[in-house]
Order: sequence, then structure tokens, then C-alpha cells
Amino acid sequence: MHRRRNRKEKERLERAVAERSAALAAANLELQEASLSDPLTGVRNRRFFLNMIPADASQALRVARRRETYSHDHRDLLFFLVDVDYFKAVNDEYGHDAGDKVLVQIAQRLGRVVRESDFLIRWGGEEFLVICRSAERTDGPILADRILKAINGEDFDIGQGRCIPQSCSVGWAPYPWLPPMYSDLSVDEVLRLADRGLYLAKEHGRNQAVGLMPATATPARPGKYALMEELFTDGMVRELRTTGQMIRVVGSSA
Repeated sequence: MHRRRNRKEKERLERAVAERSAALAAANLELQEASLSDPLTGVRNRRFFLNMIPADASQALRVARRRETYSHDHRDLLFFLVDVDYFKAVNDEYGHDAGDKVLVQIAQRLGRVVRESDFLIRWGGEEFLVICRSAERTDGPILADRILKAINGEDFDIGQGRCIPQSCSVGWAPYPWLPPMYSDLSVDEVLRLADRGLYLAKEHGRNQAVGLMPATATPARPGKYALMEELFTDGMVRELRTTGQMIRVVGSSA
């Protein structure tokens, strides 16, 4: 009888410990998820990007190193920087609550465009980063068009029965830049290329996408282009522009 009670007590304590451990593990996972997510929109944040990108970039490079030239079965990372047009005007005219509603809906619409294997990240302010993984770089304009249509396809509900039109500008670039030039441009530099594409999209009138791609499929001499700027001065970059549909904008400030 005494042994039976001891065994039952031991089993009870073991169950309690297991339940407590499971609860702590769940709580830790919830905290970790919260630290990797944007509290307003619920999408991933920059911390998630910094944790994720080394492994994905390494995988893309491993694939690139198996081939001497770019081929259609090559799988890339495509970085799309998405910036909401005239967002300051939304906050100024309707208030920050309305601006927050627009950002939440932007994230939801982008979430319907990307695949489950892709990443959607709030990059900062009204800017989002879409990372298409294992993607075909020649599909970049198609994906950019989908992003534009997802944003400007219908008005945004900002509450109190009010709806406003909105558009976005997009800049994008592939990583690696041009195999086997995999060591010449880092992830940060390719992101700078995407950011330059975004600047060009805004400079040319907004509500459009500009992708920056290599101007040639012929690999350059290894180490020839150590700096991103040299690609432009040597004519090694070409623009791919996708224009969104015409919409009425809220204001004229950036």
C-alpha cells in the first residue's frame, strides 16, 4: 500500500513537472514569436530578417556555385521593397489611427500575394520587405505587378464609413546578383539596389515598380565589381519598370 502511494505520488509529480515544462516552453515560444513580429501588423520584423537571412543567403549561394552561368533552373532570392505612397498625407489629413489602419490592410493584402514559403517583413514606418524564396528572377516583374494591384486594386477602409484610395512604389533586385559573381555583392548591397529601384519608382511618379537586373548574363571577371556603384558606371545594370493603374491620391507630400 505504501509503495503504491509513493508510486502514484511520483507519477503525479512527474505529470506536474511535464505540464509545467510544456507551459514554460509554450510561453517562451510565444515570447520569441512576439520578439520577431511587428506588434501593429502582425508580420515579421527586422530582427526576424537578421535571424533568417544568413541561412537563406548561404543556400542561394550554394546553388549559384554549382553553375558557371545563370540558367532557368536557378533559384534565387528576390527582394521587394514596398513603400506606401503619400503616407504622410494620410496621417496629416485623417490622423494616425487611420494611418495605422492603412498599414494593417497593406500587410493583409501583401500577405495574400506572397506564398507560404516567402517572407513578409515590416521594414520600418510605411515600408515593407517581401522576400520571395527559391524564385525565378525573370518572374520579378510579374510579382511586382501583383503587389501593385494588391495595393491599388481597391480603396482602404479607415473607419467611420470613410474609404480612401492608396498606391505603393516598389523596388526590387535578385540575390545572388549574377552567378558566379556571388562574392561580389552582399545581401546588404542587393538590398541597396532594391532601395535604389524604389527611389527610381518614386522619382518617376510613384505607383510603379522598378527592378534592377544585370545588363548581361555573361559573368564578369571575378572581383571586377567589388563595389555596387561600379555596376552603374560600367552600364552593368538594367531597369525593369512595371506601372500601376491610375488612381486618385490623397495628397502630394512624400
